[in-house]
Amino acid sequence: MKNLTTRTAMTLSALALVFCLCASAHARPAHEQRSDLLMLLNAYEFRVDAKVLRKIGPDVNKLLIEVSGDPGFRPRVRNHALMALSVYPVTQTRRYLESLLHEPSLIGNSTGTLIRRQALRSLGKAFGGEVVVPIANLKDDKNPQIRIAVAHALAETKSERAIPILSAWLPHEKELGVREAVDRALESFHKRGQR
Repeated sequence: MKNLTTRTAMTLSALALVFCLCASAHARPAHEQRSDLLMLLNAYEFRVDAKVLRKIGPDVNKLLIEVSGDPGFRPRVRNHALMALSVYPVTQTRRYLESLLHEPSLIGNSTGTLIRRQALRSLGKAFGGEVVVPIANLKDDKNPQIRIAVAHALAETKSERAIPILSAWLPHEKELGVREAVDRALESFHKRGQR
């Protein structure tokens, strides 16, 4: 009986501690969350880590959208924010990423190309087969870098629905770099199918 009481007390203590930690994480002011997020996004060797992002607080998705859309931040920081959005597969993220694909201010400049490329990759990674068509709609973009990103994004979806699109696209693509990207995307599906 004493063991049961000790276990119960320990369990209740652990639950109280978890509750306090969760409450304190969610109660952090937005400016603290923003500060922590910017420190992370400014890291030279940035790596997307969902656990780290979630520990920052509940406003991270909104803050990532805000940072990635702010031209006042360096392109690298904006790109890191877009990379991090791949771990937030919610409607708000999808709408935002899709809006970047056709944003006129991002077309025809190097920063815009960087932003659009990462938006494509994050969209494919976060939403898989749901976004094959919106991604594939850019396979005829004038910019070969965007077309390369489309091929990579279609591979990132890991959706079998991308295979016929890639297969039909390959023989008609004139740019060698894009053809190689499309070929690698198709190859990634074949490798996955062999496992």
